[in-house]
Amino acid sequence: MQDSPADETTSTDSESSPGGFGFLVLLLGVALFLAVAWFDSRKPSVPRLSPAGRAEAADICRKAREMSQVLTLENVAEAADQLDRCVERYPAWEETYLVLASLHRQTADRLKLPREAMQQAASAIHSLLELNPKHPAARAELALYKLLYDWDWTGAEAELQMALAGDPQNAEVRAWFARLLQVQGRLSAARVEVERALQKDQSRVLPLTIFAHQLTLEGNLTGARSFLQKQMTQLPGNSLLIYELAAVASEAGDHRQALDLLGEPGNEPQSLAWSGVFLAKLGETNQAMANLQKIKTLSRERYVSPFYPAIVCSALGRKREAFQHIGNAYTYRSPFIIGLKIDYPLKELAAEPRFRDMARRVGL
Repeated sequence: MQDSPADETTSTDSESSPGGFGFLVLLLGVALFLAVAWFDSRKPSVPRLSPAGRAEAADICRKAREMSQVLTLENVAEAADQLDRCVERYPAWEETYLVLASLHRQTADRLKLPREAMQQAASAIHSLLELNPKHPAARAELALYKLLYDWDWTGAEAELQMALAGDPQNAEVRAWFARLLQVQGRLSAARVEVERALQKDQSRVLPLTIFAHQLTLEGNLTGARSFLQKQMTQLPGNSLLIYELAAVASEAGDHRQALDLLGEPGNEPQSLAWSGVFLAKLGETNQAMANLQKIKTLSRERYVSPFYPAIVCSALGRKREAFQHIGNAYTYRSPFIIGLKIDYPLKELAAEPRFRDMARRVGL
């Protein structure tokens, strides 16, 4: 059956009509363009930096990093003030948000209540992610927030994987990934990651200490001590290496060497706490108690992490008091709590039902 002339005329008119398919596509395209333009207009405009502005912003960040090397309330306040002003003046400079996030994270449970410090860190992280959602370092900082404060193991691992996908050469991020695996008891996977971190960069202290801790968790205390002693010849006086070596020496039974490594504790809670642990292990109970009392006195003057009195009480066998401080650490969301099951000397309490209950509440 052939089409009628009327059918042919109708088809031709439809193809040439302004209401046809081509015109509809054009209208949809215009509508989409206008919608995108409208949404873009709703976003706050971020001015581009001039060469002079980039230089000034970079210099502010450099100085803030230098100030954070000596972590005091005064230094942190001044560095944070300079960085906040940099954000106001140069909101497009991404490094500012990273330095701010790192600065606040480092003060958590050292100088400030973790809630206060980590919320400030989170604010800087989210500001950067608004500028650049795929920024690897921002993803890494978000991972540390989830690991150290939220105790969101799954979320932290996902963020670390995203950070490493964007920056696979970053040894410190890979070392943090190994730390996450360690606290979860996934030692084989942790060994792979920390070895990769060392292959990428052996000049960073964090991968070195995480590798030494890996050896300790595997029961190789001799290897851990030898490794740390070798690193200290290359980085003499590094406090992280000193504390790690002292803990390994004490766990191996050489409490005197551990005490000698720390030297005079002064009035710093961390030094007082670890010295108190080693004194208690040596049977010098009165001196250990004196250190514990100094820590308590300092805690009335400024914020002191509950982790410090907890480890001294644990070493002294004052289990009830130790668990009170561990309970405070849980309430304050201390970053130290993630090492509850693997860090010396709190793991000495592992046989206690209260300890197992606390680990369960943290998700370990």
